[in-house]
Amino acid sequence: EHDDSFDAAKIIGSFVRDAAEQGIHIRKAGVTLEDVGCEGIDGSALEGTTFGNILCLPYTIYKGIKAKRGMKMKQILRNCNTLAKAGEMILVLGRPGAGCSSFLKVTAGEIDQFAGGITGEITYDGITQDEMMKHFKSDVIYNGELDVHFPYLTVQQTLDFAIACKTPAKRVNNVSREEYIASIRELYATIFGLRHTYHTKVGNDFVRGVSGGERKRVSIAEALAANGSIYCWDNATRGLDASTALEYARAIRIMTNLLGSTAFVTIYQASENIYETFDKVTVIYAGRQIYFGKIEDAKTYFENMGYLCPPRQVTAEFLTALTDPNGYHITKPGFENKVPRTADEFESYWLNSPEYTQLRDDITRYKEETDTEATRALYRDSIAAEKSKGARKKSYYTVSYWEQVRLCVRRGFQRIYGNKDTTVTNIAAAIIQSLISGSMYYNSPPSTNGAFTRGGVLYFCLLYYSLMGLANISFDHRPILQKHKGYSLYHPSAEALASSISGFPFRMIGLTCFLIIIYFLAGLHTSAATFFMVYLLLVMCSEAITALFDFISAGCDNIAQANSISGIIMLSISMYSTYMIQLPSMHPWFKWISYILPIRYAFESMLNAEFHGRHMDCGKTLVPYGPGYENITEANRACAFIGAKPGQSYVLGDDYLKIQFQYEYKHTWRNFGILWCFLLG
Repeated sequence: EHDDSFDAAKIIGSFVRDAAEQGIHIRKAGVTLEDVGCEGIDGSALEGTTFGNILCLPYTIYKGIKAKRGMKMKQILRNCNTLAKAGEMILVLGRPGAGCSSFLKVTAGEIDQFAGGITGEITYDGITQDEMMKHFKSDVIYNGELDVHFPYLTVQQTLDFAIACKTPAKRVNNVSREEYIASIRELYATIFGLRHTYHTKVGNDFVRGVSGGERKRVSIAEALAANGSIYCWDNATRGLDASTALEYARAIRIMTNLLGSTAFVTIYQASENIYETFDKVTVIYAGRQIYFGKIEDAKTYFENMGYLCPPRQVTAEFLTALTDPNGYHITKPGFENKVPRTADEFESYWLNSPEYTQLRDDITRYKEETDTEATRALYRDSIAAEKSKGARKKSYYTVSYWEQVRLCVRRGFQRIYGNKDTTVTNIAAAIIQSLISGSMYYNSPPSTNGAFTRGGVLYFCLLYYSLMGLANISFDHRPILQKHKGYSLYHPSAEALASSISGFPFRMIGLTCFLIIIYFLAGLHTSAATFFMVYLLLVMCSEAITALFDFISAGCDNIAQANSISGIIMLSISMYSTYMIQLPSMHPWFKWISYILPIRYAFESMLNAEFHGRHMDCGKTLVPYGPGYENITEANRACAFIGAKPGQSYVLGDDYLKIQFQYEYKHTWRNFGILWCFLLG
């Protein structure tokens, strides 16, 4: 939905002029790559795992260590050279699997996945990649091919969050923070036709939302909101119709012209109009660069090589088809046996061409003419001016840490509100479980006959919310967080903290309903002090267990690893929390497990709250009892129960806990402190 009076070039041009007049620096830098290559793990031959690997665990570990040492690497890219000046657009062409995405990732500094490392030299107007990633990472943006977003957020919420995380402290015309967010959102939404989708969920493959093309446009707008000066767009036109793809290319062209930003773009099946919006093009064939130069010279280069462009075939398609051995090629008469055919032959021709020699000379000349110190000072001063109050000087995040937490908490509430069904289901499940379990333990007897039952009720409460923490393990949001980390929107720990804060009130609704129902149905100690002590300990233990499983998830690569470790933890919780196996009965070799489980300390304090000072009547467990023992005095009778003392017709709850579990009431607040350590740790 476009406004006929809308002129993006005029708006951005006005912004640039006002920024210059008000002393606000706009960052820009060129990019040079010299003999760049990268290696990754060769996954062409992998051994599948079976149940036998578990049975032969020592041998499996040995094989894993041996395979790690002898890991085979695959050359993904080699001998890539590029010169992209500030304000230029570079088109990266190649077939799927040729290495175009790897080329963009290496350029953008996203190199963690390349196990063999990278070779060559990458500089940004003289600033090395290591320095750029350390101090100015926020200016280099890699936009992946896949569109990953929080599906239950609306388009407006998604864009507003990204813009808010990048809102500078010093703004053009001194507009307010809210005005800045609204104006930037309107600009990008109008350029990409998203205004009519503001209140529609972004969605994904399983959640109904905007269309695939609109979701791609949301991804583009979100990346632009990150305020980078160097962009690497990986197949950014995927899912877009021809008209919208051209509008995208023209929008990037406007921004590179007016803002001086640099753009690397991979596009499959680019039309001639899209091709002509770029300044330069590079062609990659099986990880080898076979051409780099101006777009108008590319066709001539390959025609001189001996290839002819078929009639009505666009230039980008012609260049890409040359890298397909089975593609449709037309060669000049007499060149049939002279033209390169394989990737090595194309690369050899390129390395020996005058165009390659000219490129290396241009790179050398550009590096000599570039004032690296001026670029470094521009970036340092501009980023310092953008940072909000409270942001660390060495941090490359725009807003302060606590502002990041605030924004992530607000987004967390929006996600929960957008996915109300899950919250309602969890609360309903907790209520149903409490009704069923409470009816099973209904009115537990106050005598010694109900002692173990009361402990069972409290243990079930802890176990249920431990299982709920296990059920919440999910890796669905990890790609989104990795993307936002690459955009330098917020620190990952800010999202982890905010996720716990935003989810806490809704977890408490279900927990509170659960405990109230099961507590009073089971007939536990009806005093305010006992109830709220149990409530407090259950809340702390529940949050500690949830944080524990979140910690495990954060440290694992995939959900299979997380579930394996969590399953062992859950088994330990169920067996070594001192209910199933009490401390005196534990094998000395495994007793240490109980001391590293938060549920053990919560369970001890909850039992202390329930049994402290309780006189449990012995009932029919008083011995001797029955015919012929009617005249036996109380002093000569004893209770047949743990913790009983001769001459008493009752068992003191503290004595029962001390002998049965080795619990003492004085440990209550010590355990409370230990739970805080688990929660904060």
